[in-house]
Amino acid sequence: MLAKQDIAENSRDFSIDRTVEPSLQGLISNLSNIAVLDLENLLRASQAIASEIDLHPLLVKLMDIWVEIAGAQTGYLLLSNIDNSLDAQWQIEAIKTIEGVLVQSMPMDAIVENRAYVPISVVNYVVRTQETVVLNNAIQAESFLDDPWIKKWMKQCESKSLICMPLLNQGNITAIIVLENNHIANAFPPQRVEMLDFLSSQAAISLVKSRLIQRQSEINRALQAEIADRQLAKEERDRLTAILQVSTILRDITEATAAVTGEDFFPALVKHMAEALNVKYASVSELVDDCRFRTLAFWYDGDFLAPMTYFSLNTPCELTLKNGEFFCNGSVQQFFPEDRDLVAMQADSYMGISLEDSHGNAIGNLCILDTKPLPDPDQIKNILKVFATRATAELERKAVNESLFQLNQSLEARVKQRTVQLEAANKELESFCYSVSHDLRAPLRAIDGFSRILQEDYQNVLGSEGNRYLNIVRDNAKRMGELIDDLLNLSRLSRKTLSRRAIAVNSLIKKVLADFEAIIQERSIELVIADLPDCEADFSLLTQVWTNLISNAIKYTGKTERARIEIGYQVGTDCVVYFIRDNGAGFDMQYADKLFGVFQRMHLEQDFEGTGIGLAIAQRIIQRHGGSIWAEAAIAKGASFYFTIPDRYINQ
Repeated sequence: MLAKQDIAENSRDFSIDRTVEPSLQGLISNLSNIAVLDLENLLRASQAIASEIDLHPLLVKLMDIWVEIAGAQTGYLLLSNIDNSLDAQWQIEAIKTIEGVLVQSMPMDAIVENRAYVPISVVNYVVRTQETVVLNNAIQAESFLDDPWIKKWMKQCESKSLICMPLLNQGNITAIIVLENNHIANAFPPQRVEMLDFLSSQAAISLVKSRLIQRQSEINRALQAEIADRQLAKEERDRLTAILQVSTILRDITEATAAVTGEDFFPALVKHMAEALNVKYASVSELVDDCRFRTLAFWYDGDFLAPMTYFSLNTPCELTLKNGEFFCNGSVQQFFPEDRDLVAMQADSYMGISLEDSHGNAIGNLCILDTKPLPDPDQIKNILKVFATRATAELERKAVNESLFQLNQSLEARVKQRTVQLEAANKELESFCYSVSHDLRAPLRAIDGFSRILQEDYQNVLGSEGNRYLNIVRDNAKRMGELIDDLLNLSRLSRKTLSRRAIAVNSLIKKVLADFEAIIQERSIELVIADLPDCEADFSLLTQVWTNLISNAIKYTGKTERARIEIGYQVGTDCVVYFIRDNGAGFDMQYADKLFGVFQRMHLEQDFEGTGIGLAIAQRIIQRHGGSIWAEAAIAKGASFYFTIPDRYINQ
C-alpha cells in the first residue's frame, strides 16, 4: 500500500484520515481551522445539497459547490454501478468547467484530446484506501508518475494541482470527486480540503438517497401500467417534497441515526442530540392542530417520557411556531410563568426550531432545554438546524407512509367490492348465455324443421320458387344458429381459466391442418411451415386461434389460382412473433381497425361465407394470454396475421 509520506510532495500533498470522531467536541475540534463565517456558508451549502432529491440537479449543485469552495478550475464526479466499492465499475457522471456543468455518463478511462479526463491510478488508490489524495504539484508526484494523465501534464504544464476525494456513506464509497487547477501549484491548502471533507458525508448521503428515489420512481411507473388505481398512490408519493436529510456537521451523530427509521428514529434522535449537546432535555413533536403538539420522543434528564399532547399557548413553543425559531439563554421561566413544565424541569435555557415542510407549513417542533445557559449558542443553533432538517424529512415520510397505508387499505376494499360486482356480472352473463342457448335455439329448430317438412310434403305444390324461398329460410336459420354458437364461444372465453403449459407449436398446427386435409388436397394449396419455437399457452385456446387463422387463409384463397399459405415466426425484442401469410383476396388497410370486431366483415357474404366472429375470438384468446394480434394486407395481394404470446405473462 502506498504510504502517506510517499504521496506528500514539498510538504503540500497529504491524505485525509476519514475516521469519524465519536463526540460533538471531537468534531468541532476537527473544524477549528474553519472560521465561523465559513461554517455558516458550509451549513447553507450542506442544506442546499440535502434539499435536492433529484439526481440530475443534485449532480449540478454538487459540482458548482465543490469547485467554488475548492477554488478549482475543473471538476469531475465519478459514480459506481454497484454499492460495493471494491467491485465497482466507476464512471464519470458530471464534469464542471468554466462553461458550466455537463451531466453525462462516460467511462472513467475515456480519452479526449489524446488524454484521459482523470488520473486513473490516483482514483484507484482512493478506491483502495478510502483516503483523500492531494497533489499540490501533480508533475512532481513521484508515486503516480506512470499515470498517462500525469505524463501528459509533465509535457504541457509547469505546475498543476489535483485533489481526489472519496464521498463515504456507512464505510462505502458512494462517489469520488476529482478537482484540478491548471495554473498554480499548492492550489488546495489544508483549510480548503478540510471544508470539502466537512461536506463529504452529506453529499454521499444525498447521492444515495437521490439514486434510491430514482429507482423508486421507476418502480412506481411500472406499477401504474398494471393497476390504474395505483395512480392515486403515485400522486401521493409525488407530494413527498423532502427526503431524509442527514446532518453534515456531526458525522458521528449522523452515523448513529442513519440506520434507524420510522417510529424508532425520533427516540434515537433526541437521546443522541441531548448527549452530544450536553443538555438535560430534548424533544421532537408533531403539530396536531394550530395550538397543540404531540410528542414523538422526549428525552427527560436521562430517560424517555411517555408520549403526550400539550398546548403551545403561553409556552416557548408558541413563539417557535410563530417565528420559526426561538432562543432564550437564561431565566426562561420568568418569560413564561404560566408554563408549569418549565418549573418542574427547573429550566433556565431553551432553544427551539420549527419543523416546516417544503411548502413552508409548520408540521412540528424540535427543541432542547437545560438547567444552565447554553454555551456557544450560535454554534448549537446551526447544529440544531441540521437536526431539524433530518427530523422534518422523517416526519414527512411518516405522514406519507401513513397516507399510503390508508390509501392501500382503501384500494384493497375497492378491489374486494369490484370482485363481488364482477362475480355478480359473471352470474348474470351465465344466465344470459343459458337463455340464448335454450330460448333462441328452440324457435330456430322449429323454423328449420317446419321448413323441411314443407319441402318434403308439399314440394310439388310449392313449386321451384317456393322451394327456393324455403331454402333461403333454412339457410338463414342455420346461419343464425352458427352466430349464436360463435357468440356463446366468445362470451365463455373471459370466464375460462387459463391452463398454461409448454406447447410444441408445429405439432399443434399439424393437428389443425388434418381437419382441412381434404380441401387442401382438392385445391392443391401450397403449404410452407417453418420450424416454429415452442410457447407456453392454454392448449385448447391456442388450437382455436390457429384453427380460425388457417380457416381464414384457406377461405380467402378460394378464388386464387395457385393458393399459397406460409406459417412462420420472427424474433421480436422480448418475445416470438408468429405469423400466417396467404396470397388470397386481402383487404383494404384503411378498415383494419374494424378487422377484429364482432360481425365485422371485409368482404361480401356472397363472395366469402362466415359469421364475422372468428377473428374476434382469436383476438380475445391472444389478449387473455397477454399478447397482441395485428394484420397487414392489400387488396388482391393477400393478408398476413401476426400475434405474440409472452411466456411469462400471468393472467388467470
